[in-house]
Amino acid sequence: MNNKNPENSPKRKASTPYKLLLNEVTQLPHPADLITVEEPEAENYPYCSYEITRFKGRTLTIRSGWRDYHQQEIIMIKDYILVSCNCGTEVTRLCWHVTKLFTKMIERREFGFFERFKKYPFTDTAFFEEYLTLKAHYHYGVTAVPKPEYGHIYNYESAIEPGRFILYPSFCPLPVKTNEEDYGLVAYVIAAHSDFNVPFLIPCQALGHAKGTAIKSFVNFYDPALAPERLDSAGKLLHSYSRDFDQLLNFETVHKQYKYAPGEERTALRHTAFNYWKRIVPVLKAQGQLFYHTFYNKLPYKGSLPKNTMRPIALSDERVSFGFTFSQHKGHYKLRVKAQLNGTDFDIGEVLPAGDPFFLSLEQVPGLFYQFFSMEEGQAIGELVKAGGTFTVLENDLEEFNQLILFKLALNYPLTFELTKRTAPQELTAKSKRIRTLDQGEYVAFIPEIVYEGGLDIPVQSGGTELLQIKNDHVQVLQRNKSEELAFKIFFMELHPAFEKQGALPYFYLSKDTLGAELWFARTIYNLNDPDVTFMGLENLTGIDFHIQLPDIAVNVQEEKGWFDIGVSVTFGEVELSPEEIQKALKKRSTTLTLSNGKTAHLPDDFFTKLSTVFRSGTLTDKGVKLAGQYYTLIDQLYNKVERPDLANMIAAREKLFSEQEKIPLVTVPDNLNAVLRPYQLIGYSWLCHLHSLKWGGLLADDMGLGKTLQVLSLLQYLKNKGLAAAPHLLLAPTSLLYNWQEEAAKFCPELNVLVFHGTVREKVVSELKKYDLIITSYGTAAVDVAFLLTTSFDYVILDEAQAIKNPFSQKFKMVMLFDAQNRLALTGTPVENSSSDLYALMNFVNPGFFGSLRMFKDNLAAKGDHEDKERAGTLLKMTKPFILRRTKKQVATDLPPKTEMTIWCEMEPAQRKIYDRYRKEFKTYLTDKIDTIGLENSKLYVLKGLMTLRQICNSPVLIKDAPDFDGHSCKIIELMEHIMEKTTGHKLLIFSAFTGMLGLIRSGLEQQGIAYAYLDGKTTLNKRKEAVTNFQENEACRVFLISLKAGGTGLNLTAADYVYLVDPWWNPAVENQAIDRCYRIGQDKHVMAYRMICKDTLEEKILEIQDKKRKLAGELIPTDEGILKSLGKDDLLKLFG
Repeated sequence: MNNKNPENSPKRKASTPYKLLLNEVTQLPHPADLITVEEPEAENYPYCSYEITRFKGRTLTIRSGWRDYHQQEIIMIKDYILVSCNCGTEVTRLCWHVTKLFTKMIERREFGFFERFKKYPFTDTAFFEEYLTLKAHYHYGVTAVPKPEYGHIYNYESAIEPGRFILYPSFCPLPVKTNEEDYGLVAYVIAAHSDFNVPFLIPCQALGHAKGTAIKSFVNFYDPALAPERLDSAGKLLHSYSRDFDQLLNFETVHKQYKYAPGEERTALRHTAFNYWKRIVPVLKAQGQLFYHTFYNKLPYKGSLPKNTMRPIALSDERVSFGFTFSQHKGHYKLRVKAQLNGTDFDIGEVLPAGDPFFLSLEQVPGLFYQFFSMEEGQAIGELVKAGGTFTVLENDLEEFNQLILFKLALNYPLTFELTKRTAPQELTAKSKRIRTLDQGEYVAFIPEIVYEGGLDIPVQSGGTELLQIKNDHVQVLQRNKSEELAFKIFFMELHPAFEKQGALPYFYLSKDTLGAELWFARTIYNLNDPDVTFMGLENLTGIDFHIQLPDIAVNVQEEKGWFDIGVSVTFGEVELSPEEIQKALKKRSTTLTLSNGKTAHLPDDFFTKLSTVFRSGTLTDKGVKLAGQYYTLIDQLYNKVERPDLANMIAAREKLFSEQEKIPLVTVPDNLNAVLRPYQLIGYSWLCHLHSLKWGGLLADDMGLGKTLQVLSLLQYLKNKGLAAAPHLLLAPTSLLYNWQEEAAKFCPELNVLVFHGTVREKVVSELKKYDLIITSYGTAAVDVAFLLTTSFDYVILDEAQAIKNPFSQKFKMVMLFDAQNRLALTGTPVENSSSDLYALMNFVNPGFFGSLRMFKDNLAAKGDHEDKERAGTLLKMTKPFILRRTKKQVATDLPPKTEMTIWCEMEPAQRKIYDRYRKEFKTYLTDKIDTIGLENSKLYVLKGLMTLRQICNSPVLIKDAPDFDGHSCKIIELMEHIMEKTTGHKLLIFSAFTGMLGLIRSGLEQQGIAYAYLDGKTTLNKRKEAVTNFQENEACRVFLISLKAGGTGLNLTAADYVYLVDPWWNPAVENQAIDRCYRIGQDKHVMAYRMICKDTLEEKILEIQDKKRKLAGELIPTDEGILKSLGKDDLLKLFG
């Protein structure tokens, strides 16, 4: 308190600062110090008002007075103030203006009035003077606010709320309700409570002017459930939406929501309402009468509506986007926003509702409102609108601002950085990709992200391009790899058709029903097949009745005693499938599986490709499946070569032997083999040797005429030389081939001791059989003597023409499976004649148990005419490849001679043999008597008749005149028809006979089998002859040409054929060669096979002997049957008759 007598004080100018102590309680001057010596007229100062106009440093400037105003400056010190006034008067202590000011403050109880100016921000002089200004309030209040050019300043009085800036927009499915056509209703109102910023749609009854569409007055809001019948489709739809709002908010009590609803509930209500508006705006935009109404208490529901509370507005459903600029200035940064529409920048005008906006207008187009893309976008832009479109950030706050606000904006919007010392942007390097999943009730949302080096996870659907990084006070702009982000987005959109319509959203989504029905997760995880793309958040999904992940498939392969024990574990989380369940799933071939816990799971392709083959081929065990060692080709996908070098080395060794047969390691040919093997024959022989070394059987399936016999004989000689055969070999062949084998063995392997176990006299002593290296017998003889043959064991059992056992139910198959043998081979030119099932018997013979049971084979490997046949065939080929060697003539053409000639030995059935022997004996007796009586020259007609008759009987007894009863079948017809049935699939055949009657029998057989043929004999006219040749040469369906030897032996060009059959031998080999040359001539591009059909132990065999002799006499020809009489004496002729 100042106690000096004021009257004794000298006068001073009022503008000179005067010290006033502050009361400790009120922090205002003491009333006793407010003494004015020079008092003016009291009536001139009945009132006093004041306002703070300036603050600088510690000086506060106040304007006060009544009618006449003066300015006081107050300098604030710790516990006192210095006060002055610009009134210009001379005073002893205080002027009347200062006294009146402080007196008024005391009256108004403005205690502590100066204390606020001793605190932040007033104490931060530089900050205050640069960024702030004073703002007066009602009742003399004042605050320090940012200068207009700075908008809102971050971290100043919480003017900017970081919580309003959301990193990711909330989930919102696309609209499902749609309008159809034709709009129009009197009035619709967007209403919102002043304190509860959830705008809703409500219909309103209104009265219009007599003319025009303007509203005269508003009657009332009404229940949207009471929609007038006159509404068009759009009106009905809008009423439907309004009913949705009523159910959501309750129009009767909506005014209470803001008071009583918890924060989370209010947020949820706003989200739902915002999504409603997404659907409504496209319909509502066409309404001519649309208004905005703000109410402060209860909604005037069903009551009168003042017209001045209804603000006309319009809506547009165009998308407004936003761009930001972040600029650097001295000591601070500024963030500004611009709206963008159709490529043009606009200032933001107004937002509605003001607190939590759903809509915005553009300053250049007031009254037209656009809905924000998301509620979060409205919150963020609303903050900037409140700040006048500008945020100011002090340098010290930049790192925090970037973390809480700027990063979120830069992530989702284009943001231009204007930095004073900006360096080139640092390009971010993509590290991996991931798909983040979010549970959204009945939906699952997907956010594909690029994971950049440094730990930045960027959603590819976010709209930003650059980010700001502050590290050790260094500011750096980071540039996203938008091309890679776009590529990943496009890639993801291709994962489901629904994603194509969701490309503009900040997320993709599918309903849980769709995910379950399509098993999308597991299928997608499998199809991605990319270790750099992972799913995140799957464990947080709820309400899922399907197994999301792929199964864990573990396989353990162990080899023991020639078998593979394969342990298989297939688990879905805690559910493990048993081997039986695995096999059942593989057979069913369905990609969906119901687990024991009731969930549905997806079986990926990998499950089938990895396990189908082994489960089809092996035997189930309690841990998996058991496979024979021969199936080594099937386990290549079941083990890791690095982890299992033992398996890898074993399989590599076998692959070297069998994977590429033309590169097979060659085995030295026995020195005592009287033949030079052609290259492909050497490969076949080596292949047989390698099979033997592993105790595996094989199927040699070369085309007919490629020397299967020689290759097998070479193996048998090799085994004998090496002492590897502990028992004789048993070979079964058709009767017609027995003597071929015998002759070939004698020719190429004379050191092999060979027994033909055939005919009426057969060796039946086991000890005697063991003296032989090779025992040759027919299938028929073996069947008769099967009991005897089972009393001994064999080293090899070899089947020639093994297609004879293709029927696993046949007696032949059952018989050959009984033989005790260490090794087995099968030879055939046609391993698969009708279907893949033909292989079952053949492979089960050469490697017993190879296919398991017939039922297992049919279930797992046999063709069924369905879409899995290709896979079954692939498995079958993979399984059998090491054990089947097949070369066609085309494949080995360079190794072949121009043509191959062979003899087919035919053995007569008893009925035919009986007739032949009877006639032979009769002719021999008759001719012996005739020659002795009338001489050889005069007996030639009788000789010719006898020769002709015996040759006809060799073909068929029915050909001779006055033929005896013959109910049997000609051995040649039987053998020839077998060849025809076998060859006509891929070849064309010429069949020659000297007897047209024989051609007729063959013709009947062809017609019975439905085989198309051409025919030519001596009676065929020239035109018919030409037609027959053209038909055979050009018609693919015509596979056989029957030709009389004399009529067609010359003058024909039949290069379409590559097989020739000479049904009956001719004395002169040159005539036969001429017949063969019908197809073996210029223009022939195939290897030609020629067969002579000879009945064993008959005249035909002796004709062959004569041919061999005559071939050695260069140039000598025997043109006719008569010619034979000139070259043979009596004894030679009679030998022809046996």
